[in-house]
Amino acid sequence: MQKNKYVIVSALAGDECVASLQSMGYDVFRAGFLSSVDKAVCHHTDMQIVKACADLYVCAPELYDHFSPLFEKTDFRLISGSANPFGKYPGDIGYNVAVTDKYAIHNFSYTDRVFVENSDYIKIDVKQGYSKCNICIVGKEAVITSDRGVASVLEKHNMDVLLIRPGYIELHGYDYGFIGGCSGLLEKDLMVFNGDISLHPDFDSIRGFCKNHGADLCSLSKGNLTDIGTITPLG
Repeated sequence: MQKNKYVIVSALAGDECVASLQSMGYDVFRAGFLSSVDKAVCHHTDMQIVKACADLYVCAPELYDHFSPLFEKTDFRLISGSANPFGKYPGDIGYNVAVTDKYAIHNFSYTDRVFVENSDYIKIDVKQGYSKCNICIVGKEAVITSDRGVASVLEKHNMDVLLIRPGYIELHGYDYGFIGGCSGLLEKDLMVFNGDISLHPDFDSIRGFCKNHGADLCSLSKGNLTDIGTITPLG
């Protein structure tokens, strides 16, 4: 049964993706554009906003006014982070934190301090600063990633990790994108993808892993998977 109502998607998410979400009953809100970040990712939700605790989100300061009207419709709170993402890595990763119901996973040398000060999740430090891009959250202690380093660290915290092969996900301007950036766990039992997940060479493993953790898969559009930044539900 659907529980969440609002979903944030990339400012440049395709019409087919948006229409699919709307047909499923979601109110779709488009993210903004970061002014000082590579144009290939400046419109990605996971570069702009992150959940800090059960009822609180933190966003890049320049986009606070953009996101505020959405949060005025909800019971969630929104606060401004301390700095805007800028330039290339690591200046652009301050909000790219992978968050489950239990853990916050990031390279905490570069995490925005407002998130750190307000987050009540158990923090797991990894070398990968594009943590949310690289990590598809499947459950409180279950994730999918193509990053071996991330997988190794998370397994040491007794998380269930499916390691998939890198590539096979498009990201305009780059050689390839990531599994976290083309997907979103909209409900505990529903994982959606921008593109056709059945085209991924590890599809059977991904489907089986998600099923083991109670989530069904749904492709929102045709064609290859494309990284547009995490499809982010408010909830």
